[in-house]
Amino acid sequence: MRIAAPGHKIKRIALTPMIDVVFLLLAFFLLSSTFTKTTVRPLSLQGSDAQQRETPSPPVVVVLMGDGAITLDGQPVTRSELRDALTSALAAAPERPLTIEPQSGVSVQALVAVMDDARGAGAKSIQLLRRPETSGLPGRAE
Repeated sequence: MRIAAPGHKIKRIALTPMIDVVFLLLAFFLLSSTFTKTTVRPLSLQGSDAQQRETPSPPVVVVLMGDGAITLDGQPVTRSELRDALTSALAAAPERPLTIEPQSGVSVQALVAVMDDARGAGAKSIQLLRRPETSGLPGRAE
């Protein structure tokens, strides 16, 4: 009976899985890093003297009702009169912000049309205000 002597077989290290892992790590770090440059803008603060502080002027408020009615600072106006009324309201203080408050049922088209009129009238700051509905919600008083 012949007994074979154990031969020393040379084991080769497979480099293909290691190269795959290196490329996966490279792709991960490339995709997860950010390449944007952060810019710092200077901020000029006004002095804290009481004389320099001005009380902010109240905003011009436009309320759009669900039935198509429009009020400007509590006064009803028609859609055709709105731009002229906004121009006269903003003429005295053009830095006054404009607040548009759409009620339930107002279409986006009507809201955008009023925003276009406001820009045409010279409004520099337009804010949208949406008050939450109080009726029909649990836990709210009616």
